[in-house]
Amino acid sequence: MITPLAFLGRTIVLMIPAFLIWAVLAQLLAGIPVWLNDWLLPQLFSDAVRAVRLQGSEAMFISAFGELNGSLVPPGQSEDALAVLVDTRIVSYSIPFFCALHFALGGQRALGFWVSLVVLIGLMTLGVGALGIMSLWRTIGAADPTLVRWVLPEAEAIALAYQFSTLIVPSIAPVLCWAAVHRHHPLFEGFSARFVQR
Repeated sequence: MITPLAFLGRTIVLMIPAFLIWAVLAQLLAGIPVWLNDWLLPQLFSDAVRAVRLQGSEAMFISAFGELNGSLVPPGQSEDALAVLVDTRIVSYSIPFFCALHFALGGQRALGFWVSLVVLIGLMTLGVGALGIMSLWRTIGAADPTLVRWVLPEAEAIALAYQFSTLIVPSIAPVLCWAAVHRHHPLFEGFSARFVQR
């Protein structure tokens, strides 16, 4: 049976290759969330988002609004579209973190591993969307504070989604997925037995 200290040591060691692979595959990892946001956001916020495109590991949110002589103009009045870039790595580091935790316990339970990756990519999709909407809100709001209220959700909702997606999900979600997959591992049984005794 692995001890908690050995598990911690393995996790730290495995984080090095996990994050190196993550850095190399950042564009690939961003592909699915960007594609899903490109399908979903123009339907939800058609007055604000025209498309979402992948540029390296960044997501480009292309607004329906244009720019003419340095001013924001409504859709159709300019050939240039307002766009913002979002770094998807802000929300994707949950994946290498989960992989390091998972393989530190030996990497069994393949089905749980793949289900957890699907969950994390789903959460990453929501996070990328929240980052893009927040960036568009700031950009459109800086140009025309009254207009932004008509085309995007309230500032409080956007701020909450942004904070949840960048601060809570990337660090907590991998731990919860890992705990769900390995809940019957002797390491957990030892923790729960100690907790019950107290």
